[in-house]
Amino acid sequence: MKKTFSLILALMLLLSFSACGEASESAPAAAPAAEQSAAALIIDLAGSSIGCTAQGVTVSGTTATITAGGEYTVRGTLDNGQIVVNAAEEGARVLLHLDGAVISNATEPCILVQQCDKLKLILDEGSENSLTSGIKGELTAAAEDANGGVIFSEDDLDFEGSGKLEINGYINNGVTCKDDLAVQGGEITITAANNGLRGSESVEIEAGKLSITAMGDGIKSTSAKKEGKGYVSVSGGEISISCEGDGIAAETQLLISEGSISVTTTGSPDLGSAKGLKGQTGVLISGGTLALTTTDHCIRSGAALEISGGSFTLKSSMGRGISARGDVAISGEPAFTVDAIEDGIYSEAELRIDGGSFSIASGEDGLHAGQSGSGEGVVTINGGNLLISAYQDGIDAKVALNINGGNVLACGKSKTVKSASAQSSQSSINCAISGHADSQLTITMNGSTVGELNAIYPFTTVLFSRAELGACVFSCDGATVNAQP
Repeated sequence: MKKTFSLILALMLLLSFSACGEASESAPAAAPAAEQSAAALIIDLAGSSIGCTAQGVTVSGTTATITAGGEYTVRGTLDNGQIVVNAAEEGARVLLHLDGAVISNATEPCILVQQCDKLKLILDEGSENSLTSGIKGELTAAAEDANGGVIFSEDDLDFEGSGKLEINGYINNGVTCKDDLAVQGGEITITAANNGLRGSESVEIEAGKLSITAMGDGIKSTSAKKEGKGYVSVSGGEISISCEGDGIAAETQLLISEGSISVTTTGSPDLGSAKGLKGQTGVLISGGTLALTTTDHCIRSGAALEISGGSFTLKSSMGRGISARGDVAISGEPAFTVDAIEDGIYSEAELRIDGGSFSIASGEDGLHAGQSGSGEGVVTINGGNLLISAYQDGIDAKVALNINGGNVLACGKSKTVKSASAQSSQSSINCAISGHADSQLTITMNGSTVGELNAIYPFTTVLFSRAELGACVFSCDGATVNAQP
């Protein structure tokens, strides 16, 4: 009996194992982990609700909070909602794709980064996205807090991709980043009640297209607490700014090596700074195309200023073309067209020109170096081609003017004819001849024209210098003057 029972039990177990095996073979295979991840990383916006089953994302009403590093895609429309990034794990990085995302929030940022090693905000190819904080027509330049921008980040923030993003910041700034802010791609349009792009420790523009309309500054950095920080760097891309404050302002150095920059400022310099470009501890420009139309100085350095390349169209209705508290050094082959109501190029210390082409119209001095009693104020010209029409001095050097090379033709209304120093290695001519605004000045040597200038301002004196300079005839408004070096 026991043997029979044992045999039956063995047969039952055998059948059971066989059935389990058949069930295992016929059951659908589990989805690969990668596919599960891809399906879970979508954050769907649906008006007043958010759909997301991804691990690392929690949803409460119209707020989706990302709590883990990873890659996420946001799409759809969200009314009065918010995407929050709070990834506390050390080194956590979040790649947040915008693929047709439209988000509005009446009182807070649309994207709020509370904690994250770095947020990469990727504008997907072909996508059009829109973020709006506040209410149009109710502009508020609020204090710096969590409500201080359409995108507000406590940590590093990068913009990447090739899609479009419209940012409407009716509460304070368009983008506020408390750390390092970089733009590496995308077509971004910003309207802001205060600043357009604000990166506390640095702002780097490497690529992409930026169009900014701001009631404050266009692009700025604000903190120099950490060594090497506080700078703004432009190494590519297209930037167009219209603002009441400064176009681009760096708390430390402003560095420009490439790219296209167009700035228009409209604020009154009597009420606040409205400069085109500004660096508190220095400005270094080695390339790029810059068109600056300002009410304040077009380019201002709080220390030294160096330019070694680039194309410059500068127009200031209430300030200087280029201004620096420290030395100004211009080399290479930059090209300048300057129209300034005050000085064309101004240095409180020393001004040196080694090369470049200059067409300067200035309501005060064309070139100016030094302040009275400072002991500084040498203008040195070693090369370049300079045409200057000034309402006051063509060149005003408080200490000395040294001309060692280049072609110089400067007209002004100096009370006394100012000459190049005896230390100059290239000859020059000072000529007392008068002309009106719009007068044509022509200089001939041995019957050949060696200099011409269409005066913007009336003048009484002319300084002329070139290599192989001899006796010249100065002609203007029917008058002629013969002069020698």
